[in-house]
Amino acid sequence: MKKKLLTFLCLMATVVLAACGFKKVDAGNYLKTSFSGVDTKGRITYQFNTEELITAFLVENPKADAKTESELKAAIAEVKISPSKTENLSNDEEVTLTFANTKNLEKFVTIPSEKKVKVTGLTAVKKLNSEELAKLVSLEATGFNKKGKAKVRINDPRVASIRFVVENDGQLENGKDAKIKIDGNFDKVLESNGYILEGDGSFTLPVKGLKTVADKFEDAKNKDEVVKKLKEEINKKYTDATITFDKTYYRGLSSGVGESGYGDGLIEGNGNLVMLVRVEYKYAGKRTLAIGLSNLVTNAEGNIELKDAQLVDKYFDDFATAAQKLEAIGYTEVK
Repeated sequence: MKKKLLTFLCLMATVVLAACGFKKVDAGNYLKTSFSGVDTKGRITYQFNTEELITAFLVENPKADAKTESELKAAIAEVKISPSKTENLSNDEEVTLTFANTKNLEKFVTIPSEKKVKVTGLTAVKKLNSEELAKLVSLEATGFNKKGKAKVRINDPRVASIRFVVENDGQLENGKDAKIKIDGNFDKVLESNGYILEGDGSFTLPVKGLKTVADKFEDAKNKDEVVKKLKEEINKKYTDATITFDKTYYRGLSSGVGESGYGDGLIEGNGNLVMLVRVEYKYAGKRTLAIGLSNLVTNAEGNIELKDAQLVDKYFDDFATAAQKLEAIGYTEVK
């Protein structure tokens, strides 16, 4: 019995001596960190290089056996590392990485309760407020005044993938500002190109270059010339028929009511002057139609320019039906 007890005590002493005799390495040296991104929006990446730690331990303790190595690996696997902050980092800021569940690992190596690292190497950024955002793009307005549509052109190719949305697109007006806003989350795109968004991503640009039409035909300074031109076009078109002129109608901007989407200029056009006429052929009978000029754009002097005017027409059963239809879609009679 004494012999067995002596043997057991010797074994325990050997184990204790072996444990106490480990030459410990500092595990904190094997926690590597790096930083990426831009200043104020940086991110930390960290890695506990366990293989290097094990190798270093075995080099310092060449007599360690396979069982010791296995226990060391198991102890390392228990360790948890938590950084005090992982994102929105700034240069020179300090991040604390805390070690937890280290009790078993402390038998083999020296391990700190925490490790402090300073943030470095983040790219300097340019803050994009509304004024700076406006410099990155240009606004191209097309169509008619008060019904203008917008196209945002990006001038900086580095942010060409960013989408923008324009408030009240389709109702833009010359001389007023269009509110433009980034459409979606493009923070990473901006950061990768040295930008950081300040604010909600909105800004304004002036609207200009939209075509204008007279609200009322009477507002056009050269209205008599335009009426004369329209009659000439009608007479030229139906030289082999007898033409009876009825009422004349005008509409400035299309209201959208009754639009078909098939490009019917009389229904969908802007700046339209039309006349109701009956065309009677000697042998082919007679037809009633509304015929006129569309796209009667006014210039800065208030005169209608005819260079881009287009001839439009549409057949009806009679004058009354034609008048009713035109008035229903926003035309008013020219007296």
